[in-house]
Amino acid sequence: RVARLNADGTRDTSFTPPALNNWVLSVAALTGGKYLIGGAFTDAGGDSNTDYVARLNADGTRDTSFTPPTLNNLVYAVAALSDGKYLIGGSSPMPAATRTPTAWRG
Repeated sequence: RVARLNADGTRDTSFTPPALNNWVLSVAALTGGKYLIGGAFTDAGGDSNTDYVARLNADGTRDTSFTPPTLNNLVYAVAALSDGKYLIGGSSPMPAATRTPTAWRG
């Protein structure tokens, strides 16, 4: 679950993120008030094409103009780059016993 807090620590009720079916492990604030989230989720607000990464609008709703990359394992870290691209890091699609860290840039 993702929540945004007000400066006094209370939950910002104007921020309404989609229901996610698993953990969010990383959040990056983007220009324009948007957010990139990564984690263990494979469904964001009923869209099963959001495997492990999604972009949220400033109000928390899923940004439907964002087409996430095809991934098949957890995203542990997301970052916004100065050129407007994103860097995401996670596990490679290998069996659990042989997983190695992997980074994607796109």
